[in-house]
Amino acid sequence: MEINTSEVLLGKSLFAADIDKETEKEFALPDYCPDVERIIRVDANPYIESASCAGGRCTVEGKMIFSVLYESDLKNRLSFATFSADISEKTDIPDQTRGECRASASAAVKRIGCRMLSPRKLLVRARSVLSVSVKSETPVSIIDASALPENVFALPAKCEYDRLADPFVREYRFNEAVTMNENTPPVEEAVMTCVNLHRPEYSQSDDGVTVKTTAHYRLLYANPEGEYRMFSHDFPITMLVEDMVLPDGATLDITATVTEAETSTDIDPYGEYRVLNAAFTVMLHGVRHDRVICDCATDAFISGCENTLEKQTMTTLAAGEKYARVFPEERTFPAAEPEFKEIIDCSARVTESDLETGEDGLYLTGSYVATVLGRTEQGWDSADYNGSFREKLTSETPAYDTRNIDICAFECSATVLPDGSTAVRIMFAAAVTLYSEKKFEAVTRLTGEKPATSQETALTLIYCYPAAGDTLWSIAKKYCVSPDVLRTDNPSSFADDGTASTDRPVLVKK
Repeated sequence: MEINTSEVLLGKSLFAADIDKETEKEFALPDYCPDVERIIRVDANPYIESASCAGGRCTVEGKMIFSVLYESDLKNRLSFATFSADISEKTDIPDQTRGECRASASAAVKRIGCRMLSPRKLLVRARSVLSVSVKSETPVSIIDASALPENVFALPAKCEYDRLADPFVREYRFNEAVTMNENTPPVEEAVMTCVNLHRPEYSQSDDGVTVKTTAHYRLLYANPEGEYRMFSHDFPITMLVEDMVLPDGATLDITATVTEAETSTDIDPYGEYRVLNAAFTVMLHGVRHDRVICDCATDAFISGCENTLEKQTMTTLAAGEKYARVFPEERTFPAAEPEFKEIIDCSARVTESDLETGEDGLYLTGSYVATVLGRTEQGWDSADYNGSFREKLTSETPAYDTRNIDICAFECSATVLPDGSTAVRIMFAAAVTLYSEKKFEAVTRLTGEKPATSQETALTLIYCYPAAGDTLWSIAKKYCVSPDVLRTDNPSSFADDGTASTDRPVLVKK
């Protein structure tokens, strides 16, 4: 007898680790850049291009973009240069002989350093943390309780789990223009372009999946008087992942990273360079989680047969609670060297993030570095301030097995206070998803054989006297008869939930 089966992909966390990564590289300045007199500030922006599994090994590839702001050999003039270095990490993982493995990775910079080897050569170092996660999916065939032959009966149950689709990477180029206010000093020289992205949001559209976010654009420039100014503007941007259709219940984990940015200028109606053309590239990395619901059988039998039953305890991984937060972090740092007279820019990066369960709920915790650029009595300089955050997500304490945290610092400002201390304000955007392993028991194989002495006989009537704990299902399975027929023949013997009454016998017709 053929019994329909369906395939369940048992997902589990196969490997998860935070890997310290040291990146060191020498860079020669491009020909168009002036010589370096003094390094003022260095930033590093890592992004992951791919993460894959093969042969018991997880391979992560990406790039680290270094940005260096420096004082050139032209007295008190600022210049800017960018360089890139490859990120590559190979990690052994438990061998998965059946099924598929899917890897994901993210990177965060913890420390950055830069040393001048010569006026035209720099040595840049960065210590980053690669967060690598590998999930496996093993196929298992189970009895499909929604499509059974007439003489096969089952206790149905819903099996619900998340299936990982293949990750996708898309690259988008943006050219956005903005005109500065006529009272703003015009641009003589565009020095440094920075673009930070708010956490993206997505929705299904007719042509695919639409991803929207806000690009926080900043330009450090020199005006005709040789003074340096910072201009900022927010651009709403939209990206389309063409031909992607999200099934019902599916979700996306999306990260967006700016890989390059530059500014050119045009003349405004007053004949001055106040029209800014911002060109930047965004890399979109996403993983789709499809919610799968199937009908499994926790117990089954074939009527009129001697049954052989095999069961298996299944463990699947499913998304649970989700939290989205936008929150500020305000902190005042004591006066220290360098002592700023004026601050013109502040940026921040998250170096660590985690979840902490307290007595009064679940918290998102982590650390950050705020980098301040400003003018001192000696000239232009920068300083790093280390801080931490702790944001409450819920008053409950949900249980989970793994988690995904996507957090960014998308806006930052700093002010020098009268006592010389620096007040910093950072806006963070975070999305947290909790994943839990769910266990259920399902029938994987069912066979039935007619008894050796079986032959066509007259109808047999049996009176069964239920014991405490007996149910419609247990009695039907014991005598290999249809549960529906058994209930019809004994309308007063079973409760709505199938519990058998012990006050009266049950008539079984075989």
